[in-house]
Amino acid sequence: RLLSVLGRPSHLGTVLDYGCGYGSLLPYLTSQSFDIDEYVGVDISSSQLEEAKSTVAEAGVPSRLLETSLPDEACDYVFVSGTFNLRADTDEHEWTEFVWQTIRSLWAYARKGVAVNFLTTHVDWKSPILFYADPEVLLGWALRELSPRVVVDHSYPLFEWSLGVRR
Repeated sequence: RLLSVLGRPSHLGTVLDYGCGYGSLLPYLTSQSFDIDEYVGVDISSSQLEEAKSTVAEAGVPSRLLETSLPDEACDYVFVSGTFNLRADTDEHEWTEFVWQTIRSLWAYARKGVAVNFLTTHVDWKSPILFYADPEVLLGWALRELSPRVVVDHSYPLFEWSLGVRR
């Protein structure tokens, strides 16, 4: 879904996987025959990055793994999958501001586009430790703050949705 909201470009160039965890995005992209020049995985968890080393090494794509909260240079596309879902005991308003500021920062690093997914507010039950983003609110924000080239996909049978913003 993250690729579809960006128009499924066949050449991804440099990919930034923000909150990469153990690096599972890269093997998926290579299995789908996407052309990738470089993969950059960013995470704040050293144990997740340790796991990612073997995952990305097996993909055969030039890769870097960074233990940081923001990348060190521009890339073509930024992918954020599930990274913002767990807010734990952080106040919802504070977490929302953090999410928006992070997306704004990542947008500054993206030469072509950003794709991110969220749990949806359109659910019949919410966990107090998870973050649910309202598609209407975030769409309006993205249109005002980032770009008029925005795609929202709320059509798949999960309680989540994807947002793509292109330059």
